[in-house]
Amino acid sequence: MTRGWKLARRIVVTLLLATLSPACATPDTLEDPRASDGGAAASAGSSSTTYSSPGSETSSVPTIPVSPPPVALTPADSDTPAASICAEAQGPYGIFMFDEFGSDPRCLIVTADQQLKVVNKTRMTVQVDLGPQVSTRLRPGREMVLGPRFGDYLARGVHFLEESAFEGDPEIWFK
Repeated sequence: MTRGWKLARRIVVTLLLATLSPACATPDTLEDPRASDGGAAASAGSSSTTYSSPGSETSSVPTIPVSPPPVALTPADSDTPAASICAEAQGPYGIFMFDEFGSDPRCLIVTADQQLKVVNKTRMTVQVDLGPQVSTRLRPGREMVLGPRFGDYLARGVHFLEESAFEGDPEIWFK
């Protein structure tokens, strides 16, 4: 192989390794399966990984441990609900149904392990938003589970479930 071809291949490999996501760029995924130690050096917690191919020079690619950034919880809109009565969500979902008369319920108490489920029984598409993490347009006759569990993105307190169908948004009371 010519020197120019080796250099081009080395550049391509370096660029490919540099563009891998942190989840994929772990020492064991970068290790050459043809390496004589079977990847033992990478699994021993080394700070760089060696990649080599027959007839080429050895290069070292540093690996940096990456932890996911902390998720900022959406702050509550209020400490207590404006609605005088709040239903308690049962099962894995806090369910809001929109029909020709409004939302049912107007206020719902949820726990950290539950998720939001919305049901659209109107004749129009309804835009539903809960903080910056949850947003969808729900067509007539459809239902959908939205977002992760409440405890993963909401701070304790009352949150308005913003919807486009009616005046006055329903409330989610995360206790």
